Amino acid sequence: MLFPVLVATMTAFGCGRTEQKEPPPVTASPPEDEAATVALDTRFDGDHVIIDVLAYGVANVHGIAFRVSFDPSVLHFASALTGPAWSKQAMALAKEGTPGQLAVLWTEEGELTFVDAKPRTVLGTLVFDRLDKGRPLTGQAFRFRPERSRLMDRKGNTVRVAWRDALVD
Repeated sequence: MLFPVLVATMTAFGCGRTEQKEPPPVTASPPEDEAATVALDTRFDGDHVIIDVLAYGVANVHGIAFRVSFDPSVLHFASALTGPAWSKQAMALAKEGTPGQLAVLWTEEGELTFVDAKPRTVLGTLVFDRLDKGRPLTGQAFRFRPERSRLMDRKGNTVRVAWRDALVD
């Protein structure tokens, strides 16, 4: 089965025009007793802002595609790295198409491979270079664009999650 987020994201990254021939996936709801969430957690090391992309409350993550906005006058996108929970076959793409708008895709290959994100799990890390070391970073916002973000289970269904933004403390 073709992973719909991969098709849409590759098209958004300019990897060719691909039409999705499958019907849109059915949305899967998380269990009522668990809050399925994707969250950003910031760290600062002086020269870089490091953002961990965390997920929790989701039993089987097959892929995630998301957009994050940031202030390009203060920070420059440096890299996006998959977390240790993904297999060695996992695909990773990241591109800043418009200044301050980062598109990221992390996905497993194959229907049977997935990440268990029931407990708090690092899906990946985003690294930003600080442009002006004299300018304070406190209050810099990293915001998801939920309307352009999806978390998929291993059956290709979109999983409803809460998208939690972050501020640099």
